[in-house]
Amino acid sequence: MTTYKNRAPRPTYPQWLKARQLIFISLCALALLLIHFRFFVLQVPQHELWKQKAKRQHLVEHTLIAKRGCFKSATTLYAHHLASGYSFNKEMPVYHLFVDTTNLTSYKRAVIEEFLFPFAKDPLQLAANLQKKNRSRRILSYLSPKEYHALATQWTQVAKQEQLPKNLLFFLRDFARNYPHGETLGYLLQAVAQYKDPLSHYIQPVGGLELLFNKDLTGTAGKLQLARTLKNPFLYQEEFYPPQDGKDIYLSIHPQLQAYCEKVLACGIERHRAKSGWCVVADCDDGQILALAQFPRFDPSRYGSYYANVQELWKTRVWSIQDAFEPGSIFKPLFMTIALKANHELQAQGKPPLFDPEKWCDLKAITLKGRKTGLKDTSFARYANMNLALKKSSNLYTAALAQGICDQLGSAWLAKEIRQLGFGAPTGVQFPAEAHGLLPQPGKRYPNGTLQWSALTPHSISMGYNVLVSSMQLVQAYCILANGGHTVTPSIILKAAHEEPKNRSQIIATEICDRVLQGMAHVTDKGGSGARAQIHGYSEGGKSGTAHKIRGGKYDKSLFLASFVGIVPLKKPRFVILVSYDEPLSTHLKGHGFNHRGSFCSAPSFALIARETLRTFNIAPDDPTGYSEGDARSYSYTVKQNQNVDEDDSIATTPKVPKPFLFDESRQLNEKFKLLHPPS
Repeated sequence: MTTYKNRAPRPTYPQWLKARQLIFISLCALALLLIHFRFFVLQVPQHELWKQKAKRQHLVEHTLIAKRGCFKSATTLYAHHLASGYSFNKEMPVYHLFVDTTNLTSYKRAVIEEFLFPFAKDPLQLAANLQKKNRSRRILSYLSPKEYHALATQWTQVAKQEQLPKNLLFFLRDFARNYPHGETLGYLLQAVAQYKDPLSHYIQPVGGLELLFNKDLTGTAGKLQLARTLKNPFLYQEEFYPPQDGKDIYLSIHPQLQAYCEKVLACGIERHRAKSGWCVVADCDDGQILALAQFPRFDPSRYGSYYANVQELWKTRVWSIQDAFEPGSIFKPLFMTIALKANHELQAQGKPPLFDPEKWCDLKAITLKGRKTGLKDTSFARYANMNLALKKSSNLYTAALAQGICDQLGSAWLAKEIRQLGFGAPTGVQFPAEAHGLLPQPGKRYPNGTLQWSALTPHSISMGYNVLVSSMQLVQAYCILANGGHTVTPSIILKAAHEEPKNRSQIIATEICDRVLQGMAHVTDKGGSGARAQIHGYSEGGKSGTAHKIRGGKYDKSLFLASFVGIVPLKKPRFVILVSYDEPLSTHLKGHGFNHRGSFCSAPSFALIARETLRTFNIAPDDPTGYSEGDARSYSYTVKQNQNVDEDDSIATTPKVPKPFLFDESRQLNEKFKLLHPPS
């Protein structure tokens, strides 16, 4: 066995050194444990926090603007409506130019500035924007498609020539409101703000239907995330959520008829030198508004100039819906309806009727209670029945009926019946800030303490005074009269085909409606106040009205509101048309009449619009002569007379149709202003 006597002894380490080694190993183990714990915290509890931070560093999020819904015309509900719809406004694409300015060198910045200089409206602002550090700095806004294609094409060549990343500049699409037909229907649609809110990316409507249906028109914005490297602004699509476009709203307005009405009003205002004019064309069966025109018009593309000028602000209103006025004599047929209802009410109570519509009465023998001065009629008729009272627009006849109603049934009954026709309350048409009007109530007082209903109030109401109504309320009441007494709700929004009206009831007996329509037929006959409203080949009925306007708390003898409201065709009513001119020139035209009266300025415009409406909707002629039934000149009367002649008689059995009554001024208006569809 070998032994090693000379072997060196094993070195011994001091105790303090061993403790240091143990501490070092423990610290390393603890550090490793802390690192693993930190990794765990970063990857599990704080995963979303750091993920979002990483996205903010490497991803840029853009909002994709949704396309706002548009207003379109009716499609297939009525004849001659376009199958694809007719857009009254559109969303046109526009583009915004963005630049990544975070890594721009002086050379790159100079190249971009030189390239964009011809397209910039403010070169100093362009240079300032390029100096600001941003991954997606918007440099140019609202570029047209033509400008966009020109910029994109030229930048491709510049980037290739200067060896710059092609997507250093990039575009995002947006939409801008466009009005392809200018001012047509602008007052009804109104406008939207020119620029979108920079935070919400939504556009603010100014008013009108744009405001009322803003929730439906506004879509849901989408999202686009772009990722890039640090050295180069190389973009690629990370996430994409497509936008959801807004809904289109379909209107019952007929575009061609609407344009025609606006042109008729324009030439009527010029001819009669009126301040403004408006008209409403409605389907009496369901209350659909087929045309809602006014002139002067409102241009939504430059809405700011209207709201900035107090003198132009009145053009932003829809006068037929938002303004109330005293209607004048066009209220008389509706009052005759209430008088006939009073007959039925008295008969139900076992009392004699209020009046006989066929009986002739002496107008000069009428005495009205409480009046210091007597009423005057514009006509010179001494005796009148209901037909002649409407034909000559007798104030005495209607005032006597109003006095009789209040004496026998009470003022409360009369006020209730007027309210039942829709006055004193909104019609429910889809438009904001609709006028309620004002209907006096028995027993109530105004803020100054004056009674709303006095002994003279029924007399005034029967003539269309002392009551404030809107044109839409009048159209609604005449629709009830025309369709046999059934309630309707005016509607600008297109109803579905064959849609049944909701909560519809009959508030006027059919025989009462027929009797009033018979009286209205005489208004447009020769010698009637509405003779200029006659339409050759069709039966029509209506009523003219000339109401004084109030200025400074009293009626001004030189300010008038001239109106005409009519129903066509009268035998089978289909349309109610109202035409009004505000403040026509108060003068007398030698050989013609008073320029400011509804029978002279509004009735011819009604005839033009009614004739175009009948032609547009393919309504067949129902009266070759245009005279009302029972008139000796009417077609039906001549046929009846000839049928009583024996066949062997030498008198020809074919009726001799007289020449139609033509309004020469209407022909001159068509030739002068070249209306869309001049009558044959």
